[in-house]
Amino acid sequence: MINEEKIKAATDVVFADVLSPKANICMSAGFIRGIEWFKETIWHDAKEEPEYRKPIIIKRICNIIEGTYVVDVYYNVFPWKKYADVYEIIKWCYIEDILPKGGKK
Repeated sequence: MINEEKIKAATDVVFADVLSPKANICMSAGFIRGIEWFKETIWHDAKEEPEYRKPIIIKRICNIIEGTYVVDVYYNVFPWKKYADVYEIIKWCYIEDILPKGGKK
């Protein structure tokens, strides 16, 4: 999992050659904001229907333990609106948006 420590470490590596402390701080802040932006924009609201048979990850309310969420994979084999309502889906994202491109590990 990419946590705050790993983001900070990546920032230190990426901007290690920047000689100006002021520029380094500005570039690092922009980098961190970009990561936060990406983490939010990959998620779609449950009202938006995903493309047919395109694998997604869903975030839904867990009825077993109140206040928790479950992550599932959905392959669009049922009508989206009904599925989203029954399983109380909050957000979803395409799996391909979070995996590296090109099939490389």
